[in-house]
Amino acid sequence: MTSYQQFQELHINFSAIGMEPDNTGGTYFCTPEGAKTIGWAGEDGIHSCFVPGFGELVFTVNPESASGQFVHPVARNFEDFLRLLLACKDVKLIESLYQFDEEGFACWMQQYEATQEQLASLNTLQEAFSISPMEHPVTYIKQLQQDFDYSRIPYAPVYYEETSEPEEEPDQWKVTYDGNFWCAGGQAGREVRVNKTFTWGKETWRIPSVYVCGRGLVVDFCVEKAPEDIKTFIDKWDLQHEAQNHYTRLQQEQMDAENPLRMEVYTHMVVNGRGLKECRGCGVTWIPSSCFAGDDDQTVEKQVLEYYGLDESRCWVIRRKSFSWQTAPITDIASLSVRLERGDRMLQRLRFEVHEAGEQIPFTNPVTGAEHTLTVHAYEKQDFDFQGQPEDGCVYPNQYAQLTYSVHPDLSEEDFWICDCREGDQPQPVDPDKSNAGSAVIGIIGGMDGPVSIYLDDTQKAKCHTAYSALRFEPVDQVHWYMQFREKSMDHTSVPII
Repeated sequence: MTSYQQFQELHINFSAIGMEPDNTGGTYFCTPEGAKTIGWAGEDGIHSCFVPGFGELVFTVNPESASGQFVHPVARNFEDFLRLLLACKDVKLIESLYQFDEEGFACWMQQYEATQEQLASLNTLQEAFSISPMEHPVTYIKQLQQDFDYSRIPYAPVYYEETSEPEEEPDQWKVTYDGNFWCAGGQAGREVRVNKTFTWGKETWRIPSVYVCGRGLVVDFCVEKAPEDIKTFIDKWDLQHEAQNHYTRLQQEQMDAENPLRMEVYTHMVVNGRGLKECRGCGVTWIPSSCFAGDDDQTVEKQVLEYYGLDESRCWVIRRKSFSWQTAPITDIASLSVRLERGDRMLQRLRFEVHEAGEQIPFTNPVTGAEHTLTVHAYEKQDFDFQGQPEDGCVYPNQYAQLTYSVHPDLSEEDFWICDCREGDQPQPVDPDKSNAGSAVIGIIGGMDGPVSIYLDDTQKAKCHTAYSALRFEPVDQVHWYMQFREKSMDHTSVPII
């Protein structure tokens, strides 16, 4: 019985150490031709294998490698591979060892926290083979790879198709795993027309096509928006003359919250019962001339609308997302569904000033419509101790105001908080001729440690919260505060596509 066969007989959690058994026989575009896969890492398609013509040599394959070299030899034989596994805890780290030096690897491992499943599997492995961890794994890997002839690795024709750079035809529609709407690059995916239309909340969504690529699935999401909503938003913020306007940080935040073209949506694809990992995305937005009489070039957007037959009189937000197969590629799609989750939205409302403790400020929650009262318990000037100024030739602001308040009925700190309307002062150079002052940004105090709560005694029966102004150089006499509310997103939805 070989070492690999003995390994297969062990009763351990193979997935915990990146050696999930190969139950599909699937391969990636960059898997060497004729390779025998011996384990999947469960992330980014990384897998280990033996390659014909190389004897006991063990290789790792990473379809997501940024270096362009997708396959590396990592062990002279399977027993050495297991010793590397004991040293690295997981195949994913073995695959990337060539990027480390010994010192960097040691530092990484000091911070690495192995799971209980990993430790149990590795202990069983060590006892079964009576082996010890590789002493110098980085040196071992680099010596092995230093003189290796990578040109000897056999690849299937699809590898050369995926890595070649064919001449582009100007009007050719081409969707690739790594490309975008402006530049495709690489091998075109196989288009599967699904023509799926569905409604989510008040929006109409269309998924015209999905594209099956060697490294994953590419999906185009097209969301229809009402032109009148876009026109109202553009007119409110005078975006026709955006270049001439100077928006404050507060205005920019509010614009972002109100923007009807905002698309903060998390997508989860499931193909043939397997969940895929979202790896990258890009997008374009089509705004008809009835909304915005600008001179922006929308040639690319128009090509997308024409290809999918979308109504040019409507507004469209189009997002292209790539999802990694993670393990073996799927070539035939029997079932396909998507789960959509929308991010929360921040709403800014009442601005107010505080002069002294005891003040009460009534307000209406714009999310729920409920009436509340904010009571001021303390309002104090403070100075922040930096425990020594940073040694970058700058002096930093350290003056701020602290507001202690309660709300009745109380609101969660996740759903309601108070912020300073004004931005903090920028650091100032000690010597203006020798400093790059202004490049640093000082955040509002409290952001470092999260919201602060104070519980008063039972006789007062109130939960107090604390807000901090931005840092300034001069003592803070007056602060203009504003309330911010979290509007929970609409319910998630799951949509069958195929």
